[in-house]
Amino acid sequence: MVPSIRISTTASLSIPSNTEENYLGKALFVVGENNIVTYIPVNIQGVLINLLDKINEKNHLIRNKHKDIRTSFDMSCKFYHIKSRIDYILVIRILKDNQVEKIKYSLSGVLLSSVVDTTDGNKVSRFRGSETLHIVDNIAMDKSNKITFKPIESYKVKSRTWWANPNIGVIDLETYLEDDNIHKLYALGFRTNLNENPVVYYIDKKFNRNVLVLNMIDELLRPKYKNITFYSHKKRGRLWCCIYTKDFIRL
Repeated sequence: MVPSIRISTTASLSIPSNTEENYLGKALFVVGENNIVTYIPVNIQGVLINLLDKINEKNHLIRNKHKDIRTSFDMSCKFYHIKSRIDYILVIRILKDNQVEKIKYSLSGVLLSSVVDTTDGNKVSRFRGSETLHIVDNIAMDKSNKITFKPIESYKVKSRTWWANPNIGVIDLETYLEDDNIHKLYALGFRTNLNENPVVYYIDKKFNRNVLVLNMIDELLRPKYKNITFYSHKKRGRLWCCIYTKDFIRL
């Protein structure tokens, strides 16, 4: 809230806070049908016009569903032709016993502003958007702005909208470094969801590394693995065997 200030409502308020006829003047005599206003007579330099026609004309310049569009008024609304430096029409509509809506129109039918006044004895609280103006004894005392902060939302785990792919297998191998600084295979294997345990092959006196690779390829070429996609994470010197194996399987 900003520091309280005392300023004349006549100078600061574009819409008067008083709703009494001895202050606003006599309300315009309007014509209606089925409790809906159809004719709002306004005398502009000796020419009588229907303000409602002007308002509807200006509505065409405002996009649909905009809050400023007013297409009709019921017969409970009162219309005042306010004489000031620039004349305007003030529409007063009772919302509750202590709450009124005030709408300000130019004589050409343009909606200039609208406010909601809530009275409490000699006090008036004027609401316009997020701003509230506090008026006491027809004097504007202070104004405040309502600031709304967006609440911090707790992290919510989104439900999974996809299904895991079960047809994935992994190939792994182990090598050792020979005296000639070449990595050589001594074990390899793979695992899928089709077998409870991994399928592994080890080098021994009976099987050399070439036989190891061929034995695993023979196993992988079985029809049961036709829908399995195999992956390997091995790098550099030990990668050649996996690349060779996967390329061979694709043939």
